[in-house]
Amino acid sequence: MLIFNSLKMFVYRNLMKYYYYLLIVIIARIISSCNNNTDKNLMSELSVDTIIWDDFDIRDGKTFFPEELVKTRRYVKLDSTPTFIFGGGDKIITRNNIYVLDMRQKKIIIFDDQGAGLLVLHRVGQGPQEYLQITDFDVDDNGNIYIVDGASDKLIVYDQNGSFVSATKFSFEADLIHRLGNGNFLFGLSAWNKDVQTRGNRFAIVGEDMQIHSSFVAFDDYQDNMYWISSYRFIKASNKICYNKPIDDYVYIMSNMGLLVQAFYFDFGDARIPFDWRKDVESNIDRIKEKYRCLKNHVVVTDKYIIGTLWDRTETKPFLVDLGQKKTYIGGTVAESDVSDFLDFTDNSVVSLLSTGKDDMFDLLDVPKDVQAHVAQENFALMVTELL
Repeated sequence: MLIFNSLKMFVYRNLMKYYYYLLIVIIARIISSCNNNTDKNLMSELSVDTIIWDDFDIRDGKTFFPEELVKTRRYVKLDSTPTFIFGGGDKIITRNNIYVLDMRQKKIIIFDDQGAGLLVLHRVGQGPQEYLQITDFDVDDNGNIYIVDGASDKLIVYDQNGSFVSATKFSFEADLIHRLGNGNFLFGLSAWNKDVQTRGNRFAIVGEDMQIHSSFVAFDDYQDNMYWISSYRFIKASNKICYNKPIDDYVYIMSNMGLLVQAFYFDFGDARIPFDWRKDVESNIDRIKEKYRCLKNHVVVTDKYIIGTLWDRTETKPFLVDLGQKKTYIGGTVAESDVSDFLDFTDNSVVSLLSTGKDDMFDLLDVPKDVQAHVAQENFALMVTELL
C-alpha cells in the first residue's frame, strides 16, 4: 500500500507539472496572438509612402552634403586633452551638450556646445553602479544619461554630473533606447528577443519601472541574426522618431510619445535583396555584390529630405533624397563601419565627424584652416551642415 501511494503521488506531481507547463504555453500563445492581432490592425491603418528609387534622378555627390542644398556650415573642434580622447564616434547626440559614444572603450565623452570637455562616463564593471557594455544610450533635456547594458539586460541611469541614479533590470532583449516626452521609454527590440510579452516585435513602450506597456510591429521571417550588416539607432527629426533595422526596406516613423504614425517603403526594384537571401546573408554575399542594395545604419525623414546610408553591392555610401526636386545624391564609398558622414540630425542640420581619414575632402568643403590643423594632429571636429 505504501508503494502504491508513493506511485500515485509521483504520477500526480508529474501530471501537475505537465498541466502547469501546458498552461504557460497556452497563456504565451494567447499573448502572442493578441500582440499579432494588434500589430495587424496597427499596420493596416498605417500610412505608407513608397519611395521608388528608379523614379529619382541619381547624382553622384562630389561632396557630402551637396553644395546646392547647403545653407550654412559650422565647425566645433573637440577638446583634445588626454582625458577626453576617444577612438571613434559610434554614436553622437547633440542636445545642449555633445555626447560621443566610443563603444570599444565603453565610455561616453561629454563636451559643451563649443567643444570643451566636461565629463567622461566610464563605469565598466559588475558592481551595482556599473555596466558591462553600452549597447545604446540616450539623453534627456536635463542631461540625464540612460544606458542600455545588453550584457546584463539593465537600464542604468546617471545624472548630468555622471552620478549614479538607478539600475533596473528588464525582461527583454533590446538594441536601442529613446527617452520619450512623457517619461516613458521606446525600446528597439532584438530580433532574437524571447520575452513572452514582446517577442517577435520590433518596439516596446516601457515605463520608468521597466514594466511593459505595449509592443508592436512584428519582425518578418527574413532575419539573419548571424550576419550584422551595420549598427542602427533611433534618430530624431523635429517631432518625429525614425527607425530602420537592416535588412528591411521600411523606415518607421513614430511620434514623440512613441506612437507609430507613418512608414516609408523603399522600392529598389530589381535591386531589392531577395527575401530568402536575407535569412542567410553570408551564403549569398557574392550574389548581393552583383547588383543588390538595401538601407543600412540609420535613416532620417523630414518634409523635404531623406538622409541615410546605402549598402549598395555591399559598398557603404551615404545618400540624400531631395523629395521636392526628385533627386538622389549618392556620396562616395566609405569604410564599412564608417558612420562619420551622418551621426546626428538637429535643427535641420546634419552632424558629421571630421578626422584625419576625411582630410582629402577639406579643400572641396572649404574647411577653415584652424579646423584642418586641429584634425591634422589626429583630433576630432564636428561639422554641422544646415540644409536649405
